[in-house]
Amino acid sequence: MYTKLPHTLLILLYVMLAVAAAWICLRYLLPVMAPFIIAFALAALLEPAVRFLCRHKWPRSLASGMCTIALVFSVGWLLVLVIGRGIAELGKFAGNLSGLFANLAATLDGLKEKALGLIDSSPEYTGKYLQTVLDSLNRQLSELPGKLSSELLSFVSGFAGRTPAVLLFAVSCGIGVYFISASYPSILSFIKRQIPQNWQGRASLIHSDFSFSLGNWLKAQLILILITFCELLVAFTLLKQDYAIILSAAIALIDALPVLGTGTVLIPWLIYEFLTGNYPLGLGLLITYLAITLVRNCIQPKLLGDSLGLHPVVALVAVYVGFCASGIWGMLLFPILAVMVKQLNDRGIIRLWKREEDV
Repeated sequence: MYTKLPHTLLILLYVMLAVAAAWICLRYLLPVMAPFIIAFALAALLEPAVRFLCRHKWPRSLASGMCTIALVFSVGWLLVLVIGRGIAELGKFAGNLSGLFANLAATLDGLKEKALGLIDSSPEYTGKYLQTVLDSLNRQLSELPGKLSSELLSFVSGFAGRTPAVLLFAVSCGIGVYFISASYPSILSFIKRQIPQNWQGRASLIHSDFSFSLGNWLKAQLILILITFCELLVAFTLLKQDYAIILSAAIALIDALPVLGTGTVLIPWLIYEFLTGNYPLGLGLLITYLAITLVRNCIQPKLLGDSLGLHPVVALVAVYVGFCASGIWGMLLFPILAVMVKQLNDRGIIRLWKREEDV
């Protein structure tokens, strides 16, 4: 027992160092290297098409250039389509703003009248307290337009200020895709030469396992987003809401971040509908939120567990511990780290627990 203790401590030290290195890379290196990491991933996705063209006597540089151009045009067309649709919906929404503000003002006046009636019928001490609360709410509501205007101006100015950085990011990523794709075999060969000879076989197995698990994890996330989108689209269509597709897509993307979830949008919305007396819509939104939450909580651990090769309980623990440790990024990183540790243990590189074949 005592002879195994130093070896176990050494393994734990390696695991802690690996987690610390991953955190440092995520915190400091990822923002700087993000366009080139994305470029490498896109080049890897283009590699089958590039190889196909190379087998048909195309020079690799020309094949990489054509595939990169096709990718850039496809992404650009998709962005133009999405942004154009979004601008059209925003224009329609802006045209209805005056009516929305009029309804909001009427609703607030009605709530104010109800509050004043409640204050008049309350005991003196309670009435004074409620009057103070009402005055505070009135003051905050009167300051709300100015705050919204300043926030909108700061957002627009911040977006304008970030435009050069976004353009540089996109250009660096696009150019990087071409250069990495044009020399993809030599880059892989360089990376392979840096791995010790006795580790290359294990590294190849771990790489294939990890790539498979990561692909399945991405597929699981896309399935969850698609399920949430379909649930929201059906609910908003039944509730006869405008902008059903845009709202469903936006809330589904928000729901992909479990810290936020659909409740970030649906709960304030349904509370507003109940306060304004629109009980059917409020009840419909409440049912929608409960149904989405129930479905997601039931299928997420199982779906992630099957995709990553982890037990659902381990996947759930990894997500929770990751959130406690590093927030949203931790929720994304820790399940992947759990998969890496499991693969290392399954391959016999480390021994943190006994496998079935070891018993």
